Amino acid sequence: MPIAIRHIQTMVEIWARKDEPQTADLQQALHTAKALESDPLSPTHLRAFAWHLVTETHHAVGWDLPTDVNLASCRAAAASLSHSASLLTDEIAEQVHGIASPVLILGAFSASLSVFGRWDLVPASGALLVSLDSEQEGRSDGADLPEVHGIRWAAPGKLRHLYEQHASPASLDGATALVPHPELVAARSAYRPLLPEDPETLLFCGAALASSASGRWTKVTKLAKALGHQSAPLELAVSLGIEDRLGLEISRPRRMSLAVRRFFSRPATTP
Repeated sequence: MPIAIRHIQTMVEIWARKDEPQTADLQQALHTAKALESDPLSPTHLRAFAWHLVTETHHAVGWDLPTDVNLASCRAAAASLSHSASLLTDEIAEQVHGIASPVLILGAFSASLSVFGRWDLVPASGALLVSLDSEQEGRSDGADLPEVHGIRWAAPGKLRHLYEQHASPASLDGATALVPHPELVAARSAYRPLLPEDPETLLFCGAALASSASGRWTKVTKLAKALGHQSAPLELAVSLGIEDRLGLEISRPRRMSLAVRRFFSRPATTP
């Protein structure tokens, strides 16, 4: 099954109301999970996300999963990501435990919690830890959201105040650290064109939806400029074709300007 951005966006929208789902939500979640289950090439993180979406929505209404539905691959993908997240949680907790200064966790690991409320919805093989009390100057590696392998430390540099204003504390295995707000996740994950199968695409769609729904999309654009991304979030939303679902009104001249910018850069694949 070709991974269509509309399927990802629909799952993200259902996740946002998973505690009070509609009947159509359960049907749509199950339909998408079946499609991902039947495709051996579907991304692991989307199969895992579909499994959690189906189980969460069914649990919310007190229903059991249909007995004739086989989602073994989706369930296994979810278990695999949960195991990896558990190991990473222990490792990060060990490093930040006892540190008095605020520590911000950057990367897919913390973005997953920020956007979806779980650490384990996207693959994460590491994280960037930013000590906000560090006196070191220079650029933090955390301006973008690249894949991080292992645990690395960085100084906040000129981004210190930005990080402090757009992060909240979270608990992990007895330790406390900061995670970025959805608007910061959206701004950071828009650092490059994305394909529908990229884990960052799921994070961007979720973060963009959360930011738009809470009236904070303007913060996304301001943060992107502060990170040197200029209009990247809007360009990415348009290239993925989700601007209407985010409720973004774009004038015709602006849309033409974005089209020209995309013409001279590698465009994200659209459905």
